[in-house]
Amino acid sequence: MKSNAQELNPDDELMTVREVAEYLKVTEWSVYQRVSRRQIPYLKMGRLLRFWQSSVERHVRDLESSSQPGRGAALVEAIRHGAL
Repeated sequence: MKSNAQELNPDDELMTVREVAEYLKVTEWSVYQRVSRRQIPYLKMGRLLRFWQSSVERHVRDLESSSQPGRGAALVEAIRHGAL
């Protein structure tokens, strides 16, 4: 179910696992790991997973704000510098 924030933002798009992986510059397996650990919000449409782009962006910002060694700092830095 969409939150009110998604209903108010018609520009927000649904992304596939592959698109999220490309956006985060990680593997699809890494995205599935984040889903199984409930680290990233998702929608389940039958067997398909979908992600609101705004939720993925919020996930990155949350990683950045909690950047401590071993808690996402390396991923955020890698994304920033295009290393992944």
